[in-house]
Amino acid sequence: MPDIRMPNGDVVAFPDDMPKEQIKSLIASKFPELANSGKQDSQPATNVQLGADRAQANDAQVAEQTAEGRREAYNQKPWYQQAAQAADDEARLLASGATFGFADKLSSGLNSMMGDKTYEDQLKAERNATQAARDRASSAALPSEIAGSVLTGSLAANNGATLAGRLGTANMSGIKGVLARAGLMAPEGAVYGSLDALGNDKDVKTGAITGAIAAPIGSVVGDTVSKVASKVLPAKTPNTVPSLEKLRAAADDAYAAADSAGVVVNPQSVQRLRQNVEQKLADFGYHPANQPGVKAALDDLERISQGNVTLKGLDVLRRVTKNAYSPTNPSQSAASKIVVDEIDDFVRNIAPGDVVMGDAKAGVKSLKEARELWSRVRKNETFMDAVEAAKLRANSTGSGGNEENAVRQNLRRFIDPASSKRMALTADEQKAMKEIVTGTPTQNALRLVGKLSPSGNGLTMMLHLLGAGVTGGASVPFAGAGVGAKYMADRGVRNGVAALDELIRAGGSQQALQAAQATLRSLSQSQREAIGRIVEMSIINSRQEQPAQ
Repeated sequence: MPDIRMPNGDVVAFPDDMPKEQIKSLIASKFPELANSGKQDSQPATNVQLGADRAQANDAQVAEQTAEGRREAYNQKPWYQQAAQAADDEARLLASGATFGFADKLSSGLNSMMGDKTYEDQLKAERNATQAARDRASSAALPSEIAGSVLTGSLAANNGATLAGRLGTANMSGIKGVLARAGLMAPEGAVYGSLDALGNDKDVKTGAITGAIAAPIGSVVGDTVSKVASKVLPAKTPNTVPSLEKLRAAADDAYAAADSAGVVVNPQSVQRLRQNVEQKLADFGYHPANQPGVKAALDDLERISQGNVTLKGLDVLRRVTKNAYSPTNPSQSAASKIVVDEIDDFVRNIAPGDVVMGDAKAGVKSLKEARELWSRVRKNETFMDAVEAAKLRANSTGSGGNEENAVRQNLRRFIDPASSKRMALTADEQKAMKEIVTGTPTQNALRLVGKLSPSGNGLTMMLHLLGAGVTGGASVPFAGAGVGAKYMADRGVRNGVAALDELIRAGGSQQALQAAQATLRSLSQSQREAIGRIVEMSIINSRQEQPAQ
């Protein structure tokens, strides 16, 4: 609607569809002095026309205050002015979204302190400038503000200020996981909705409710997009669990890097290590007669403490000490662990004053990596050797049909507390190996039914043949069921072995294994969150203006 300045200086807004003649008439009735100021009858019309002319003189200014006028004025500028204006508008809209509208308030507060205008006048000017930026940007304005608010939400989440994926919900599957993740997002959405309402002078209660609804909706959309992606994206990325050969090569490279660092430790520091070890062993109650395997390590430590020693020399000492581990001599194993822990602590905390030459930081890092990689190699080799030995034993006896049981027996010694072959496993590795050895309820049920299988058992085969003759073939289905159940039970063990093989090579944790086996068929938690926040902020930013109560 056009704004027309009256002769007394007031500005009146007339409806867009009101004819100009009617406007002139209204002005004349409002200001009769215009009609009486002259002697001729035509003078009132002239004075009224003067008021209308003044209104028309403001048309261009009035037009620029509308969205269409602002866009038209922008389009008429030279390209370089358009570029500058667009950059300024984009920065303003991003700031508005990132601060949930508080950018205008902050700028107004600072300007009012330094200028002669009141905060209210400054805020009105800033709000007008932001609205002008929206008008010029047109359909691109909302995405810019949403991008700003999404950026703020993502930065807050990256610094821990989020409930997304907490309480184990990130990896929950099915509808239960979808609902759990959505439920945790509601409080977060309520906070963002309230901030948006406060920053833009909207009703805070309505803003909180809007955010509390928008965030779960965004979470569900993120999960839905992930589900759709599983159908349309490429099947898999290459499995990045390293092979045994690659692990060996990586361990060798890491040891070589540790040597290349050229770290040489002075004898005084090694003597300090020896004193700490001897003190800890004395507190433990060490005696060479009770823990003979530790004596070799102490003798070696005494020898190298007489001069400079490299990181490699310290690592050799560590290996010698670990060899003293003996399941049949628990006290010796405990004593050797004390020495190993002291060596590890010493290496981790090597200070510049301990080093004669070399890059201690790089050397220690490479040595730690080499040890970890080599530990995977040795553990995997021991495990797979036991599996292959079980297969060989099963295939060399009878008809070779007892492979599953042989594998279970060979692996049992690695988790049996009383076994001399007990292996140092991570919690996830021990759980996986125990599942192979003891079997799941389904596997054990299949194993029981599999005893009816004639394969691998001559006596059972003879019974089936006799039974088939007596029953006229009615017992044959039982033999078939036994064969099928045995096959499934054996397959379960083979799958368990393959899974544990990968778990060990991946580093011994299910989390590391899942990361190495990640596929493009499912979006990551961070990707789902990003999609959810875009939806959430879109709803919050685009809701209708509501006056603050």
